[in-house]
Amino acid sequence: MRDHFTTGEFAKLCRVKKQTLFHYDDIGILSPEIVARNGYRYYSYKQLETFYMIATLKELDMPLKDIREYMDRRSPENFVTLLEAQAVKAEESIRKLQHMKNYINKKLNITKEAIDIEKEKIHIEAQPKEHFIITEYSGPNEDEDIDKAITRHFNYCKELGIQSAYGIGGMIKTGNVCEKNEYRYAYFYTRTEKLSVPGFFTKPGGEYLTYYDPNGYSKIEEVAAKLISHANENGLKAGKYFYEELALDGLSSKKLYDYTIKLSLQIK
Repeated sequence: MRDHFTTGEFAKLCRVKKQTLFHYDDIGILSPEIVARNGYRYYSYKQLETFYMIATLKELDMPLKDIREYMDRRSPENFVTLLEAQAVKAEESIRKLQHMKNYINKKLNITKEAIDIEKEKIHIEAQPKEHFIITEYSGPNEDEDIDKAITRHFNYCKELGIQSAYGIGGMIKTGNVCEKNEYRYAYFYTRTEKLSVPGFFTKPGGEYLTYYDPNGYSKIEEVAAKLISHANENGLKAGKYFYEELALDGLSSKKLYDYTIKLSLQIK
């Protein structure tokens, strides 16, 4: 028995509980190589590779019943077919994990920036050219209607397979704020890298007046007026739109009035 391991020893090598090996034996995917007369069960070192393959297939979400079916009809040819199929699944898993990693890192940077920036102060910020998917809004300036429009925008982006680490933003026409003192959404937007889809819009790069307000939406009209006044007082020409987005939202703040809103206005 020098080349064999007891159930406990084999379980330690595989870093699982003994009950896992008992279960695998019961369902017929991995049984001890030797069962002695006294009932002791022994696994061979050669079975380590089998266990690792089973563990890998489980990590790729292959059900145990499917693994058992393969083990019942295993052959070199079937093994090649199995590996080819799992290689495709592994590549897809890597792609999804990379997407999640990029999403988390971007969200991390957005949150850190919002924490570190000085709030309730006008900043001049260089912003790059960005691409948006936008949906037009011409409904009432009421929360219920706006929420429905944002939901439609979200569903449209979902249909296009677009997901951004940034939240859904709003575009407000500068002219309405200046001429009518009216802060109304004209479009809702989501950042995207897809350049040839309906609703595509390019936000120009350049210098922007920005303001981070930690009071939720309660003072957003006042913030817009402050940015317009600052531009006028300094002889700056304001861009066509305000860009409103959540810098700190429900993922980091418990209450709506604790959200941090970032409002940006291009200047020339």
